[in-house]
Amino acid sequence: MAVNCGVAYGLCAARVTELDSEGNAEGDFAVSRNPVSVAFNPNIDQGQQFISRNGCGCAIARIRSNDVFNWFELTFTQESLQPELESLLVDGETPILDGADIVGANGGSALECEEDPRTVGFEMWARHYVGSGQDSIHRFVHWVFPRSRWTRGNNTVQEGVARTNITGFSQTNQLWGSGPYGDGPPDGQDVTEWAYWKSNDEMPDAVACGDLGTVTPGS
Repeated sequence: MAVNCGVAYGLCAARVTELDSEGNAEGDFAVSRNPVSVAFNPNIDQGQQFISRNGCGCAIARIRSNDVFNWFELTFTQESLQPELESLLVDGETPILDGADIVGANGGSALECEEDPRTVGFEMWARHYVGSGQDSIHRFVHWVFPRSRWTRGNNTVQEGVARTNITGFSQTNQLWGSGPYGDGPPDGQDVTEWAYWKSNDEMPDAVACGDLGTVTPGS
């Protein structure tokens, strides 16, 4: 089967998966079909520079040590209010209920020293386009950040539609494997830092607004 070289277009879905303190997928998940953007910018520790000179100031040797990738700085933005996803995503928040429905989020205080921060797996999907249409072989591009930690970003409510901004950073997760949903890398590789691949798997269905899905562990 041939592989077409296309482009990633749009942002069609995002999925957040609850992790336990060790990094296993466990508990709840939420899917948004209304994300606006996800920025992921690498945090790089630049290598040291060393220049050796002779007595006349001429360079004898020029050395630079390797750059080191630390993590991705993440920013997630959407316009629809989806407190079930937000309270799962943001460290320290708890959902506000109206009966069985999640209708809001309640911000938490600073963690105690012995408390573990909340971390989640974060995934997103874009359409894969070749020429003027969606690729028929691999319709989507699927990104995975197997562990991440998030907090509220800068948010403004004003005349117009208010956007929700949440910022975070990625972390290593040696226990994500190929993910708990059966739509991981097609060759079964484990994902520990981050990954993306072209895929013909269907995007995840949106969980009903005000509700959460339950993770079935397994990778």
